[in-house]
Amino acid sequence: MLDEKRIRQMTKLAFFEKKEEKNALRIGRYFRSDYIGKELLKNFFLASIGYILVLAVAVLYHIEWLLDEIDTIDLQFAAGCLIASYLCFLAVYSIAVYVISTIRYQRAQKKLKWYGKELDDLQNMYEEQEKSGKKSGRRRKET
Repeated sequence: MLDEKRIRQMTKLAFFEKKEEKNALRIGRYFRSDYIGKELLKNFFLASIGYILVLAVAVLYHIEWLLDEIDTIDLQFAAGCLIASYLCFLAVYSIAVYVISTIRYQRAQKKLKWYGKELDDLQNMYEEQEKSGKKSGRRRKET
């Protein structure tokens, strides 16, 4: 006989697995520091690429002025400004990524804690059914 309560529990768990497959279950494989470190490393490369692209667009937009004024521009000062702006951009973006990654990790851990509790409940349902002597439909381990 099928146990409706157990079927509802398994369905709820299957929906969770399908919905959270790319989020909580993936994040849950990491320790907190590893996950945040991975996100910060990814952030470094993406922020660098983004900064270079924005800089390229700005240079292309002002190319005529740059070619006219190339002789009068203090290149050391300009390079210092570019490096300082890059470091500020990277710092602000890294702080934002750190905060967002920490929040995502905490939410994933909360969901995984709920998931573990629900799996334990399902296991308890199977054990109760086996204690009562009913056939559970579950294969037993052969020894």
